[in-house]
Amino acid sequence: MDLNSTIDKLTPVFQAVAEKIGQGAGFGWEVILKLQVVYGIGFLCGAGLALLAIIALTGCIYIRTMEKLDDDNGFTGWDLDFLGFLVVVYVVLGLALFGLALGGFFRMINPEYYALQFFMQLGT
Repeated sequence: MDLNSTIDKLTPVFQAVAEKIGQGAGFGWEVILKLQVVYGIGFLCGAGLALLAIIALTGCIYIRTMEKLDDDNGFTGWDLDFLGFLVVVYVVLGLALFGLALGGFFRMINPEYYALQFFMQLGT
């Protein structure tokens, strides 16, 4: 048996395997695209829930602050330091939540980019 006849006999087998892999790759691409949209929705929901938690915490702190204002003693230095600390924490959390929501939004409007990024990370 010569090499050319062996190659001719194996070519249909390899073509069938290549077609199956091609179909699987197409299916995998669609799954990863949908997964990126789901990730985007998850990021947006996570940012929204965290924002609601921050709003609830802020409401509790606001109520406590108003009670202190009605008190005769007013604010102490520690209370003002704590409120300043909370402002810094809220700014940092707000920026983080904005980044999370923006990342989720980008995943939803351009899932192809993130799907390609996913496949590129598989290779490394």
